[in-house]
Amino acid sequence: MNETIKRLKGVRDLLERGWCQGAYARDADGIERPAGSEEAVRFCLSGACLRVYLKTLPRMDITHHLVETVRELGLPNLPSFNDNHTQAEVLALVDKTIERVEASRGREHE
Repeated sequence: MNETIKRLKGVRDLLERGWCQGAYARDADGIERPAGSEEAVRFCLSGACLRVYLKTLPRMDITHHLVETVRELGLPNLPSFNDNHTQAEVLALVDKTIERVEASRGREHE
């Protein structure tokens, strides 16, 4: 599996297990925490990207793939999308991004 897709799926997994709005991350009590904190259990879209980025080597920025998908939908940025949509809509955005990256990888191998 491509590293970009693996990391995007890591973002999706974090968001599915625990999602929040208005902060990069929150603990089990809803208190705002840094995305890299071990106490963080819920993440916004940007916070999940940051968490995956901090936990993986070599470091790779995956946010540009998500930003491209958000822009295709005519929306301004990741935080705005996260904070004005539901968890299901945020997960669907990540799924669409994974599909887009997989499709582009397939075209590279044709």
